[in-house]
Amino acid sequence: NPHGDCTMSTLSVDTIQGKTTAGTVAMPTGHVIQTQVFGVSDEVAFNSTSFVATNTTVNITPQFSTSKILIYFTAPLYIGAEGNHGIATVYRETGTASAASAISGTNLSGTPWGFGSVHVDSADNNNSYAGGNICGAHLDSPSTTSQLRYTVAVRNYASASCWYAVNNMRGTIVVQEISQ
Repeated sequence: NPHGDCTMSTLSVDTIQGKTTAGTVAMPTGHVIQTQVFGVSDEVAFNSTSFVATNTTVNITPQFSTSKILIYFTAPLYIGAEGNHGIATVYRETGTASAASAISGTNLSGTPWGFGSVHVDSADNNNSYAGGNICGAHLDSPSTTSQLRYTVAVRNYASASCWYAVNNMRGTIVVQEISQ
């Protein structure tokens, strides 16, 4: 047959390794190279109109500077006082902020309203409390192979007591390096 047989073949390997360096095999665009996950049920009380760190944080070291980092998070909030908002976002940190302390770096939502808020309205809750879960996703372009730290951060709109992960609610963050 001049066109050869059209039969199926199987390639079995134990390891794929880069020709010059073990961690440099180029994968097709959109391929997940690595995933890091962290979840926590440690409560953080906050009463700040500026973003503060939670204890939901994860580190990732991209293998390629061209990679994108896909971030998913959940932020369980419990909000005190009528007229208040609990707001959540994710920061690519320049430091290592501890829970309930000021955070620095890049607010990935790009706005002071983060990826969303939970609001208490007297008409809905009779001047009481409200709870909810803010979930978000973002595709980051850090352009580095240095270790990155991503942290869920929270703030409120008006001065009032608010809580992250109250009563053992679970906050989570998932980051995935995506090949480009």
